[in-house]
Amino acid sequence: MEPCLAVIYYPFEPSRKAYENILNGAKHYLATYPDIQWSAGLGKDHSGWRTQQLMCKQSSWDELVERVPDSLADSTIIYGRAEQCIDRIARFADAGCRHMIFEPYWIEKDKVNEALEIAGKKIKRGIQSA
Repeated sequence: MEPCLAVIYYPFEPSRKAYENILNGAKHYLATYPDIQWSAGLGKDHSGWRTQQLMCKQSSWDELVERVPDSLADSTIIYGRAEQCIDRIARFADAGCRHMIFEPYWIEKDKVNEALEIAGKKIKRGIQSA
């Protein structure tokens, strides 16, 4: 079985508000699906967030979300110009991830078509040529 990762995808430079919302979404995602942590560029041998959960006292979900470091959450987000997205995707591939599911997140309605076009015409092409 090859590793798969669902990433939060925002193919634009986020405003501060958008970034905070995207980061919060990533933290909730990591608290819910902690075993994907290694795919964020931490390597296959990383002990994983679930191991840490099992060692802790039973906590509420919100407390678990608060324990997810911003730096870890940021490393699971694909955002920025097409070139930046390609670079961030390369880090997942270097960590051993071969399958990724991109979840468009916090994309304004008027930018959805543009986000899909960027993914199909620039990012996909950039990944295939790498």
